[in-house]
Amino acid sequence: RAAAPTSAASSRRSWARSCAARQTTASSPSSHAIRAAIDEALKCKAEGREETILFGLTGTGYFDMKAYEAFNDGTMSDYEPTDEDLERSFAKLPKVAGL
Repeated sequence: RAAAPTSAASSRRSWARSCAARQTTASSPSSHAIRAAIDEALKCKAEGREETILFGLTGTGYFDMKAYEAFNDGTMSDYEPTDEDLERSFAKLPKVAGL
């Protein structure tokens, strides 16, 4: 499930700190999975349940340094584009013959 960008980035930073010795940096999509796993663990803790929680860690976050910078500088927002925003952006994409 998707998390707000700032929540996902916070989870990604927690993951990075816990994995510093392995030099692992989670990608943006993985940060949403990390956030969901943390939320599920907190829910289990509150309910007194023990569960095995599996999540997917994929890709690399090394190419997402601007997002890390924005989060750490406090300038990241939880903006979610509307359908109209997406349609305007799609309209600006170049047309490719045969697609």
